[in-house]
Amino acid sequence: MPYKEAYFFRGVPVEIGGQKSGSRRRLEYGEMPLDLYLIKLGQAGFLSLPFLGREEGNKSADLWEPRVDPRDGSVITWRWEGQKADRHDYSDCIPLAGRKINAKFNYSQVPLGWTVSILVPQRVKEGIEAAMCQQDEVAHDYGEDVGPEKARVDETFDLLYETSSAFAMGEVRVESDLRALASEAENLFKIHGLLKSRDSIWQRVVTYTLKAANKDSLNRVNPLVSRVRVRAAFLAGTEREMIARSIGTKAEKVYRRLAVIRSGIRLRIKTAVDALDDLCAFSAGKVAQGQIMREGSLTCSVREGWEIEQYIKAISGDVLRGIQPAPYLVPATAARVILIGESCFKNTEEKVVGQNVLKGTDYYTFLDDSAARMLKNHDPLAARERMLKAYTVLKEIIDDPRTTDTRVFDK
Repeated sequence: MPYKEAYFFRGVPVEIGGQKSGSRRRLEYGEMPLDLYLIKLGQAGFLSLPFLGREEGNKSADLWEPRVDPRDGSVITWRWEGQKADRHDYSDCIPLAGRKINAKFNYSQVPLGWTVSILVPQRVKEGIEAAMCQQDEVAHDYGEDVGPEKARVDETFDLLYETSSAFAMGEVRVESDLRALASEAENLFKIHGLLKSRDSIWQRVVTYTLKAANKDSLNRVNPLVSRVRVRAAFLAGTEREMIARSIGTKAEKVYRRLAVIRSGIRLRIKTAVDALDDLCAFSAGKVAQGQIMREGSLTCSVREGWEIEQYIKAISGDVLRGIQPAPYLVPATAARVILIGESCFKNTEEKVVGQNVLKGTDYYTFLDDSAARMLKNHDPLAARERMLKAYTVLKEIIDDPRTTDTRVFDK
């Protein structure tokens, strides 16, 4: 059964539910002023799935936007299916919009002369790259060129990655450093046309950046944790801004949205990989920033363990949390569990979903055997082994050549 179908219609007669959203839908489908837009009752549950790349509860999303099934990372795209003029019984459908939508109308007796189209969900189980290939093929068929837009998105995120790395390199120490970096970010956004006004992303970046520089719960400056949180806020804000500015029509529009979301996800995973590398020096030529990791300590004090635990909690909660689609869902969830165990889930419902995501893998065992647990047991070497596993899981998905195939046709 589609995801939480009952929640979509809870307490609302189906016809009235469609009528209430009709005015917005009419604007949304202004390019196709048909008499009725419908979705089959058995597929209406797909409309309860979260929008891919949108914050939970976001009410500004449009119906065309891709959705994601949090249980397996499948990406849901949409297509319209025109109906033959000789069909008149649509009692198995739910009305979404149209010139003739009416809460009191009998949808088993639609006049034969009406123009009707049905919204059809398409589940792409392989995830976001496969969905991009799907939309690229459709766009190619309709003569759209999505190549230049994807190049702009990728270039922008590459530049943002370099900018945010200043935190990992220890170049941000005091408030003036934070302000200077925020100013550089604003200039970068302007160069790439990401700012609608001075208030759109600039205020969020500055606010979150300065907030992350606050002292920790022990009233101490904790630069490792601050840098991770600042980078996460910086990247999340930028991703939201780029999503808001994605434009285009039909398959081109969907492809561009997917390209922005994909680039943001990959950048967040790269950020987590870098943060773990900074802490433990997994790659050649690195010097571990974590003292007990740098010295290869066999044990650690409560405070030392707590400091490292806060760092990996920031990676799990502020950087990797919320990564939705396949093929990134399993590695991101696995890394979060390996780092901090079942505490990475906010509630029981989220835990059940997370356990289902990891079902059939050996990552399940880390729910109560995480790096955070090892730090509480004063065993930094065992914690480092688990952090290396999380680092490897994340790095492998980024380096997997299958995740770079996003186009069917060369442009």
